[in-house]
Amino acid sequence: MSYITKKKIALACKDLIVKTDIDQVSVTKIMKSVGMRRQTFYDLFIDKYDAIEWLYNDEITEIIEDNLEYETWEKIVNYLCAYFFKNRSFFKKILNDPNQNNLSKTLMAGHVKKLIEVIMLDMIKVEHITFSDDEFSFTTTIFANSLIEEIRNWISTHNPRKIDEETNLINLYISDSISGMLLRNKAN
Repeated sequence: MSYITKKKIALACKDLIVKTDIDQVSVTKIMKSVGMRRQTFYDLFIDKYDAIEWLYNDEITEIIEDNLEYETWEKIVNYLCAYFFKNRSFFKKILNDPNQNNLSKTLMAGHVKKLIEVIMLDMIKVEHITFSDDEFSFTTTIFANSLIEEIRNWISTHNPRKIDEETNLINLYISDSISGMLLRNKAN
């Protein structure tokens, strides 16, 4: 099956989740909304959660990984915040669904950690500082986890900050925290 078909089905799933409760979204409803036979869904996905994860992975890869070579990390954080804000109603439902733990624990963590690793490596290179593998792994994991938690809280809030405000706060947090660690490491 083509990428376009897969994306069309996953987007239909996302659209239905936004319009109703996640437990009311069925494969039959998804496929009816795109005018395709039910078996096509199962040729591509295991269930609706698989479709959700595939779509998230596809969209977030486009935002983070496809831009790592070309954009500053600050812009990528802005793109990330804009993405979550635009899809806020969808993610509020997904991240609060007990059946969807893999999205935040595995997929979000993997992509965000990759972004944090790039930020750390850039700052380390500029400052000519070395980190042990354990220190680097610990630091990137802590930053990724805190960033994911902040995004979760931000999109779940009744009156979230504007995208630019959230981006600025996250960028300051990352920059100041990593800079502080680098200065401490440089002093030693």
